[in-house]
Amino acid sequence: MVVAREYTVRRLAAGELWVDLVMHPEGAAMDWLASVAPGDEVVVVGPRVSRALPQVNDLVVIGDVTALPAVARLLETWPAGLRGRCCSVCPSGRRCRS
Repeated sequence: MVVAREYTVRRLAAGELWVDLVMHPEGAAMDWLASVAPGDEVVVVGPRVSRALPQVNDLVVIGDVTALPAVARLLETWPAGLRGRCCSVCPSGRRCRS
């Protein structure tokens, strides 16, 4: 059986595809994630088109630890002049990227 998941592309440049993944104690992708290393070959299908930001003046972004890759991509491409706030909720004792 093939297990497939959708992930947010963090960056695609210079022939490299960056995808941030969050380790969990268990889950469909955890065995695979534990077995791969940078430079390993993987099969990529897509891309799917990300949803565009709504046409607003102020935006609030809230996500848990599993949303950090998508939130990071959103913040990296944040339009100039758009006001907003971002809140990330992480379990205590865990290190979250800023």
